[in-house]
Amino acid sequence: MEFRSLDLASAVYVASNMRALDSDCLTVATTITSPEVFGLNRWQTDGAAWSLHDDSGRPIAMGGISQVVPWIGTAWMVATDDMTAGSWKKLMRHSRKVFHNAAKTIPRIEAHVLRSWSDADKFARSLKFELEGVRYRAGRNGQDILTFVYQGKS
Repeated sequence: MEFRSLDLASAVYVASNMRALDSDCLTVATTITSPEVFGLNRWQTDGAAWSLHDDSGRPIAMGGISQVVPWIGTAWMVATDDMTAGSWKKLMRHSRKVFHNAAKTIPRIEAHVLRSWSDADKFARSLKFELEGVRYRAGRNGQDILTFVYQGKS
C-alpha cells in the first residue's frame, strides 16, 4: 500500500466506488449528487489531498485538508469498501502525521461528522480531534452535525 498525491483519476474512482455511508454523508452535507462531480471537486480542492492505493495500485481511499482561508482547514476523507484492517491502520498513522504537521501552519483544522455516524465520531477522536459542539439541523434533512477541531495538542 502507498499514499500518493491525489490525481483526478484516483479521485473519480474513489468517489464512484465510495462506501454507502460516505455516499449518505455526501447527500446530507452537500448539494453534490454526482460521484464524478464530487471526485472532481475533491481533486480541485484548495489544500493538501492524497489517495491511498492497495498493493495492486487501485485507489481505495482519499483525503485531505481543504483550506478556504490560510488559518482554517477542513479535514475530509472518503473510502471504498476495499479498505482492510491493515489499510485502516496505515490510514490512521498517515492521518495523524498529516494533521500534526499541518497544525504547525494551520492553527485550526475542523472535521464535520454526522451525529448518527458513531464510527466517524470514533475516527475523529482517534485522530486527536476534540468535539467542539453540535450544529443542530445543519444537514439537508435536519440532521445534526458534530464539529470537531484539531489544534495540534499532544
